[in-house]
Amino acid sequence: MRARTRVGLGVVVLLSAPLAVIDCFGGSSASPQADASFDTGSGIDSSFAETGDDASSEAPAEAAVDSGVGADTSTPDVQDAQPGVEAEAGAPVVEVIAQGIIGPIALAVDPSFIYVLESATPNDDSGNTGGIRRCPIGGCGASAPTVVVPTASVPGGMALSGTTLFWSDAFQFILSCDVSTVPCTGTQFVDMLDDAGDVSAPTFPTQLWVLGSHLYWMVQYGSDRAIETCPVTGCSSGYPKTVMYAGAGATLSGSATAGLAVDGSYAYVSLFTGGPIYRYTMTSAETADITTETVLGSGSTTPWGAHDLDLDGTWLRWAESESADGGVGNRVAGCTAPGCNPVVDVATGRVYPYTVRHDATYIYGGDQGAAWNAGILWRLHK
Repeated sequence: MRARTRVGLGVVVLLSAPLAVIDCFGGSSASPQADASFDTGSGIDSSFAETGDDASSEAPAEAAVDSGVGADTSTPDVQDAQPGVEAEAGAPVVEVIAQGIIGPIALAVDPSFIYVLESATPNDDSGNTGGIRRCPIGGCGASAPTVVVPTASVPGGMALSGTTLFWSDAFQFILSCDVSTVPCTGTQFVDMLDDAGDVSAPTFPTQLWVLGSHLYWMVQYGSDRAIETCPVTGCSSGYPKTVMYAGAGATLSGSATAGLAVDGSYAYVSLFTGGPIYRYTMTSAETADITTETVLGSGSTTPWGAHDLDLDGTWLRWAESESADGGVGNRVAGCTAPGCNPVVDVATGRVYPYTVRHDATYIYGGDQGAAWNAGILWRLHK
């Protein structure tokens, strides 16, 4: 029987103060603090529609104006979100749009809301119980984020397709619910048994990504790694399908993966422990060719811990939660795909940034912060 380990796919929680990367089964040195902001809000405007994370499906309308939260004055060295493109009115400014976020590890954006997957809750800072909350797309202002999914067992990834929200749960399942009404109750989307069908050796589905009609995710089969997919409408007969399998001898075999992004032409995979981003040619919506593996970036700009890859047209972005010397990660970086050279700063001065997403107007990020319950959500005008 294979031993359980969450770090195998690089899904970790940054919760202690001072913050450190810890095993999800390990404890945190922080003391739990009550957080009344973890509310159970309900009714929402359900008039939005989105087909996935691909940029072509995004609403072109201007995002809502920030709802009262001031700029983050602790990050004066923010770079242009898209280097070479002149800002509309001076240098872009990072705006904090939500505070008191607990270990953000994934974001999802639709025309009305920004969703955040938290790796813990106010009642459990061990990293074994998380949840999903959301804010209006312009920010929560003085209000607390609204609870979407009250609890999730050691979650590792999240994605959104229209009003259907997906997240990984309990090292084995992907759950989904309709966010037209929240809180919502997750139902089983797929049960990912290991390659031997052993329920005691779950496969750690994580790094969820939606493109068009497909949901993609990374999975672990012993020391092997794979990209799996199902239609967003459900894992019917014949699914999930393996898009790409990294067996013994493959670069990804035994590696702790940290990010997955798919744009129809390529699949991109990053590693939690740092190193290059790897690119694989997609030969169909359900097949990637592992023999086309290409190392992106150069020796001087190789990303460190490129977490939660985000594709925005030709822009590939990621958060670096740790520096190459093991110190505090402080930037969101990016490059133009598919070549990804050079790598440039998108936003600097961050504190353990872990996740990044976008819409037609803004780049959104989630910083885990220097202490438990000190995470923030922010946005940066493109």
